[in-house]
This record gives sequence, C-alpha cells and structure tokens, in this order.
Amino acid sequence: MSIKRYQNITTKTNRQAMNGNDQMFSNMVDAIPIFGQAKGLIHWASGDAVAGQRSLIFSTIVSVVLVVGYFAFKYGGVLIAICAGVDAAVIMRGLTTAFMPNGMIPSQHAIRTENLTRW
Repeated sequence: MSIKRYQNITTKTNRQAMNGNDQMFSNMVDAIPIFGQAKGLIHWASGDAVAGQRSLIFSTIVSVVLVVGYFAFKYGGVLIAICAGVDAAVIMRGLTTAFMPNGMIPSQHAIRTENLTRW
C-alpha cells in the first residue's frame, strides 16, 4: 500500500470520526431541555426544518420525562418515578411520531382515502 493511499484512507476515517463526534454532541445538546429547544428554534430559523423538528421533539420528550419523574418521585417514591418516567417517554414518543408524515395517523388517512379497487 502506498503512502498516499494510506493517507487518504486515514483522512477519510478521521473525517467520519469527527462527523460522529459532531452528531454525538448535537444529540447531547438535544437532551438538555432548554438548550435543545433553543437549538431546535435556531435550526427552524435557519431553514433546516428536519433538524429543528428532531431537536424540538427530543428535548420536549426529555422535558416531559423529567417533570413526570420529579412529581412521581415527590409523591410516590423511587420505583413509581422510574415507572412513570418510562411510561411518559413511551407515550410522548408515540404522540410525537403518530403525526409525522410516515406516522400512524397520516398512514391510516392514506389507506382510507386511497382507491383500493385496483386490488
């Protein structure tokens, strides 16, 4: 293997690793409630609606889980807080993905309105 080819391979690998680190940092910021929502709004304002929607949804889910977990811990204890937090995450994820373009509700609407006589 020539030196030039080796340098090209290592440069490509380093770029992929840096992109992975950028994505990891982006996901970490999305998980911080207020910062994730601010990041989502900045993405929306700059025209990147997909990244903005992803940031807003993820930070909203984390916010709901934290609030539900706090009140469940305050009034019910540790075990109830864990169960309530998991339930809140599942419910919020279901609610946020149900209305997506490929989610449950648009898919059902497409099935109802599609002409199924060709089958």
